[in-house]
Amino acid sequence: MLKSRWLGYRGGRLLRAGKYEAAMPFVVKAYELEPEVYSNAFNMAECFFHCNNYEEALKIFLKVEEKNPENPDALGYIGACLLNLGRDDEADKYLKLAVSLFEKFPEVLYLLGKLALKRKDTKEAHKYFKMAMELDPSELYRLYNKYKSLVGVK
Repeated sequence: MLKSRWLGYRGGRLLRAGKYEAAMPFVVKAYELEPEVYSNAFNMAECFFHCNNYEEALKIFLKVEEKNPENPDALGYIGACLLNLGRDDEADKYLKLAVSLFEKFPEVLYLLGKLALKRKDTKEAHKYFKMAMELDPSELYRLYNKYKSLVGVK
C-alpha cells in the first residue's frame, strides 16, 4: 500500500507538471497495485488522455464515473475523450451533464463551444466561448481569440 501511494504521489506530481510521458510508468504501476484508489485511476486516465490515447482514457474515466457518477471532472474528461474520438452526440451529453453539476467549468464550456463550431452552430459556439472566457480569462482568452473569427465575432 505504501509503495502504491508513493508511486501515485510521484506520478501525480509529474502529471501536474505537464510531464505526462514521465508520469505514465508511475501512475500505471500505482493503479496496478491499487486500482480501487480513486486518485490512481483518475491520474492514469488523465495521463492516457494527455498522451492522446483517448480510447484507454475513456475506459478508465468510465470506471471512475461508475463509482462517482456526479464527478464533473470525470464527466468532462469523458466528454473530451468522446469528442476527440468523433463521437459528438455522446460527447455533448457528458459535457452538458458536467456543466449541469458544476456550471463554472471553463474547460468544458470551451469544449461545448468547439462542438458547436463543429456542428456549424456559430451562435451557440459564441455563447459557450464567451461564458468560458468570462470564468477564466487568463487561460481562455487566447482560445477565445483563436475561435472568435470562426464564429463571426468582431
